[in-house]
Amino acid sequence: VLNSTKSYTDYLQSLDKKAILPHVYLNYLALMFGGQMMKHKVPSTGKMYDFENSREGMQAIRNVQKDEWADEVNKAYDNIMAIFDELEHLKP
Repeated sequence: VLNSTKSYTDYLQSLDKKAILPHVYLNYLALMFGGQMMKHKVPSTGKMYDFENSREGMQAIRNVQKDEWADEVNKAYDNIMAIFDELEHLKP
């Protein structure tokens, strides 16, 4: 497990169900859209970045989205970038 992944999962486990929603929002959209770039960099097949009915899923997440999530979404983004950076350093 990457150090950045462990750090982020520890943080997520400290949140309640309401506080984790910005992370669900960002991670789902990141997997759906940014994942198309990342799937070629992960040490696997990248199937977790393939979605069926992505338009409906995106709309469901956006239906609960709130502007006041901005700070927590930024924390999620920083964690995702830390994971991405660590993955980059693993490349042969």
